[in-house]
Amino acid sequence: IVAVHEVARPPLSLPRAPHFTCITSIPPTRLSQFVEKFGCRFSTILVSRPPNMEALSKTNLPLNVPIIYDAESVFAFREITKRTLSHQIQYSKEEIKQIVETEVFLARKADIVLAVSEQEAERFRATGFQAVEVVGHGVAVQDNVPPPETRKGLLTVSPIISGESPNFDGGQWFIREVHSNIQSLNSV
Repeated sequence: IVAVHEVARPPLSLPRAPHFTCITSIPPTRLSQFVEKFGCRFSTILVSRPPNMEALSKTNLPLNVPIIYDAESVFAFREITKRTLSHQIQYSKEEIKQIVETEVFLARKADIVLAVSEQEAERFRATGFQAVEVVGHGVAVQDNVPPPETRKGLLTVSPIISGESPNFDGGQWFIREVHSNIQSLNSV
């Protein structure tokens, strides 16, 4: 695992597993040198999220191994929505199309693109990608959970890396706009 944007994060905070090595000392600007030196040791390259695909795309090295792009979602829509809602900028339909196509184009070196929903997969297919697969995850229903009326508290699981992240913004909105309403309903 090469965490190119994790240079400042302590290694202990990254997952550990047998047969995996976490490398956290490579900034995106040095990825080319890393791939040039060690790329021949890998049978497959799995790249997650646009900044990492952009860094790999800039290597311009013949990798000769399958590249899987875990797109997750088209992040451009998050930024467009954020800027529109904060009144920083209003985008035309053509500008939105161009911004999205620019991000999607990052996957041009990938042999296959993984998306989390059919809607996200279609965004890649619409720009010419043929090998796009939807990879979701299911959660088995448990029989032994307490009934909803006996439960208390809220658990949210998501990274909140900075005040600029959608998760941070969503958490603030939830506390401001939703939580008080839930509290009111619970006290009735």
